[in-house]
Amino acid sequence: MDTIQSLPRTVRFGLLVALAVAVLVPVIRAVPALGQSGVMRPVIVAVPDVFPEEKVPGEPRDNVVSVILRAPGQTDIVVLNGEYATPAGLAAAINGLKRSRVAMANPERGTLLVLRTASPPRSRRALGTMVAALAKIRAQPPSRVGDIGRGRWFEFPAKDLGM
Repeated sequence: MDTIQSLPRTVRFGLLVALAVAVLVPVIRAVPALGQSGVMRPVIVAVPDVFPEEKVPGEPRDNVVSVILRAPGQTDIVVLNGEYATPAGLAAAINGLKRSRVAMANPERGTLLVLRTASPPRSRRALGTMVAALAKIRAQPPSRVGDIGRGRWFEFPAKDLGM
C-alpha cells in the first residue's frame, strides 16, 4: 500500500494546498459572516394597533404572525401582529430573524419574510426574555410605526432578545 510519502514532492504539495483550501475557505467565509452577520445589531420590534394584512404578500393573509423587514445598512424590523403579541409569537419572529441573519448576513437588497406560525420559547430563560421584551413594547407610548400607522415599538439590543 502506497503512502503519501511515496508520492512525488509536487503532488504532495498540491494535495497539501488542496486540503488547506478545502479547510480554510469555509472558515474564512464564516469569520466575516460571524462578524457582520448582524447577530449583534439592534432589532426594532413594532406592534401596530391595526396589523396591515392587506400589505402582506401571499395567501392566506389572515394568519400572519409577523413580518420581518431587512435592508442593507438598516436596522432589522420585526412587525408583530397584535393578535400574536405573545411570547410564542415574538419567539417565532426572533427565531425567524436569527435564521435569516445566518442565511444572509448582510442583505444586498431589501427582504421581507412573512411568518405564519408561532412556537413557544424553548426554555424558561427564553420565555422570560420574550415576556420582558413584550412588557417594554407595551410600556411605550403610542406613536407612529413607519407607514403602517399607530402602535408601539422599541429598539432592542440584540442581547435583550436572546440573540
